[in-house]
Amino acid sequence: MTSQAAFQFQRSMPVLQVQDLAKSLAFYCDTLGFVSHGAWGEPPVFAIVQRGLVTLALDRSRDDSPAPRQQYWHAYIYVSDADALLSELKAQGVAIERDIETTEYGCRDFDVRDPDGHIICFGQVIQPGARGPGLADAVGRDADVGAGTSQVAKASEGPWSGGCQCGAVRFRAARLGRASHCHCRMCQKAFGGIGGALVTAGELVWTRGQLRHFRSSNAVKRGFCGDCGTPLTFEVDGGAVDVAIAAFDRPGDITPVSQLARASRLAWFDSLHRLPEPQISEQAQKADWYRTIVSRQHPDHDTDTWPTPEEQP
Repeated sequence: MTSQAAFQFQRSMPVLQVQDLAKSLAFYCDTLGFVSHGAWGEPPVFAIVQRGLVTLALDRSRDDSPAPRQQYWHAYIYVSDADALLSELKAQGVAIERDIETTEYGCRDFDVRDPDGHIICFGQVIQPGARGPGLADAVGRDADVGAGTSQVAKASEGPWSGGCQCGAVRFRAARLGRASHCHCRMCQKAFGGIGGALVTAGELVWTRGQLRHFRSSNAVKRGFCGDCGTPLTFEVDGGAVDVAIAAFDRPGDITPVSQLARASRLAWFDSLHRLPEPQISEQAQKADWYRTIVSRQHPDHDTDTWPTPEEQP
């Protein structure tokens, strides 16, 4: 018998196979009153919804080939020490479907198969985020229950403000959820850069202007400022809205907890920190030129009117 002294079972998340993720998200959120904590992939193949103490994962990737590993999960069970559990199971001769590994979504987990063929994943939170595939203390617990409210979730409370570069569009979010950096080719094109750093925004309101949208796939639309073109949102049909981290007034306070679509990352991404910086002499030569520059970028705080008289072209 497996000892309960070395670790604790903490909570679990059933994984429900679905045929149409957008339709299922709409049913659980709009009809049953669940809240979406994000969707993964474009078009999305995996999502998490929560209401009170109940957390469910919705997975349509079983119908895809090849498909992500999540297609095999029937439940995800959180434990306090995944390595200790693995050692005990191996000592009992239990066959391990997937050996333990530290994943990109912040957990250390492994899979086993039960006698009926169900794949059960046991995971330990290594790098918690405010939201994720059940990766935070808050997921699977009611945020109104004091003992179940994680420090990470508390730190994500707002309000959080931000907007586009020109100031025509401004927003405010009451709280933030899961933050990630996506390397997929769609995010590279949408942001015109190395990908998209995004965070799920709760109780998001637009305080100035309106977004324009481009439907980048049959399940996702991306919002941007129609005046300056700043990319702002990633919106899954029937799901939560993710907002570009750099568009917030305090982007440095929002830290991604995972990377998505890493196989599509640009080859030089991992070596960026090794690139040389301009020499001090070069910076000095350009100092006079820099002093002639007048920024028309909106400041990193709300303004009553914009542009202000002194900022008029």
